[in-house]
Amino acid sequence: GLIDSLRGIAAFTVLLFHYQRFFFGLPLIAPAPGAAANFAPYHYADWAFSLGGEAVLLFWSISGFVFLHVYGTQSRAPTGRTFFVNRFARLYPLHFITLLVVAGIQILAMGLFNGSIIYQANDLYNFGLNLFFASEWGFSHGRSFNGPIWSVSVAVLIYAVFYLYIRLLRVNVLSLAGMLLLGLIAVALTEGRNLIALCAVYFFAGSLAYAVFALLPRRGAVTLGIAAAWLLGVGGMVLIGQHRHTLPMTLWLPPLFMLALMLIAQIEACGGGGPFRRLQWLGDMSYSSYLWHTPIQMALMMLAGTGVIAPSLFVQGWFLLVFLGL
Repeated sequence: GLIDSLRGIAAFTVLLFHYQRFFFGLPLIAPAPGAAANFAPYHYADWAFSLGGEAVLLFWSISGFVFLHVYGTQSRAPTGRTFFVNRFARLYPLHFITLLVVAGIQILAMGLFNGSIIYQANDLYNFGLNLFFASEWGFSHGRSFNGPIWSVSVAVLIYAVFYLYIRLLRVNVLSLAGMLLLGLIAVALTEGRNLIALCAVYFFAGSLAYAVFALLPRRGAVTLGIAAAWLLGVGGMVLIGQHRHTLPMTLWLPPLFMLALMLIAQIEACGGGGPFRRLQWLGDMSYSSYLWHTPIQMALMMLAGTGVIAPSLFVQGWFLLVFLGL
């Protein structure tokens, strides 16, 4: 429904954001310097190409919302084995396949261009870290191989924290607010540089949003109240947006995501999400598009570097549609 559609839109935004990597490849691969300034889509939707980071943060909040819906309302928490198998089956097979594909592409790139494509730290050590989802746990030498997996690597640790939370603590608004507060403290202590703490903030903000939503009546004045809160939130964010680069995102973006998720869930609960069920496939393919778009992009860059296609194609608006279609 609507939540799946939102997840799909977030994935689409990441693809737009990463399209810009075509413009800073190896000298033989990238278009001529300054050519990106003529990239027509920038003139019509330049804002969409700058929101990739926020889209990843939204992914984390959606995950927290959905996880509490699936696991937090059960009579008892799932066993550790069930939880692990579910997460492993969902995440690892595609990660393993795309990791091997990217490793093959980088080996070919070293032979052809004497350099890597997009991500540079492609050694055996970092391959081992990627193999165990540990590429963003503080042990790496930089982004490597299928770089976007960094977000999943961080989220895997938060999934473990979430499992311990539902097993050891009473699941309610107060305890979730405490988890969110701990995440905010960790972000403050690390000055926002620790991605694990940052993920925890957005994940548990999403979980808290679901906990609040689950307490609300499904129809009547509450719906209007949530809509009013959403409008007030948007108005406030417009004002804060004037100072977005001076205020930490953790102070204004999580509340915005929480309001959005509660509003969307309320609309679905009132039967307003029916038309969007046709777009559920967008959400269903969000993980696959997130992991496959970098190997596809690397392969296109390699074709440009070997002369099969012209690098100048990358700054053609229609080629963006080709990339998104692939």
